[in-house]
Amino acid sequence: MIDVKTYTASLQTANQAQPLILDVAYNFVTIYNKNNDTIYIGNSSAQPIPILASGSYSMDIHNIPVNLASIYWVSATAGDVIEVFYS
Repeated sequence: MIDVKTYTASLQTANQAQPLILDVAYNFVTIYNKNNDTIYIGNSSAQPIPILASGSYSMDIHNIPVNLASIYWVSATAGDVIEVFYS
């Protein structure tokens, strides 16, 4: 059985990357951009992967643990919201 979780986060400061969540995913991660502008994801020093407005990015990780706090996201607008669906 897979335990699926959902997490919603709001960007605290515009143009300043913040980690997703302090948790671990083992099977998959989907990040959904609920905003009208593009957000970017990556690590703590660079966020090169764009997720367009109302778009999503998915990772199929097949039982290789991923620390979700190692994934950072950033936007030009404080208060932007993402939803993370993972297991």
